[in-house]
Amino acid sequence: MVASCSALNSKVDRSAIHVNLEDDIQAVIDNSKDGDVIVFAKGIYRVATALKIYGKSNLTLNGNGSSIICDSLSADVISVDKSEGIALINFKATHTRPSGPLGCTGNVFLVYRSSNILIEKCDINGCGIVGVCSYETDNLNISNNIIHENKEYAILYIGPSVKITDNIIENNGNSNAIAYSYSDKNRRVWPFEELIRGNFIKKGFVSKDNIFH
Repeated sequence: MVASCSALNSKVDRSAIHVNLEDDIQAVIDNSKDGDVIVFAKGIYRVATALKIYGKSNLTLNGNGSSIICDSLSADVISVDKSEGIALINFKATHTRPSGPLGCTGNVFLVYRSSNILIEKCDINGCGIVGVCSYETDNLNISNNIIHENKEYAILYIGPSVKITDNIIENNGNSNAIAYSYSDKNRRVWPFEELIRGNFIKKGFVSKDNIFH
């Protein structure tokens, strides 16, 4: 990670932890407490590998319009695992553009074994293989994002409850299809059972008021 200074440099007030380009963002996340709001100073943050949110509760990352660029083409840009009540708001998230024929094999967002997750007002930009990939997660809310140019799918979701609303979904692989399977939270079904194109409502799945190009 290019930002390498101590998380102790972050300014803290009653409502938020403010971070900037000089801070070690992963250390700030690791040291965060339940209910913290991490607010990014607007800028371009380059990370060597995924920013990982693991075992956290009620944590908000507010990108404030910042870009997060992951230099590892095989890593996810941001991953959430064994966490609940996480909000990821107002980021552009992408990978370094590949120079060779293989391209990216990482996702942009990976959400795994978690509950009550919000991804909102983000620019979810390929070359990620999937824009939002989620397994074994309940109550995932993907709202008001631009999801574009991901190689395979805009969204791949296997779990009990996802809500996809008011997004712009364009120029993704497989004609902007959303890969989906309904399953209990603690049981992964693979491969996914269907591809859904357009707005559609069924058990465990709501896709509403999205624009597809």
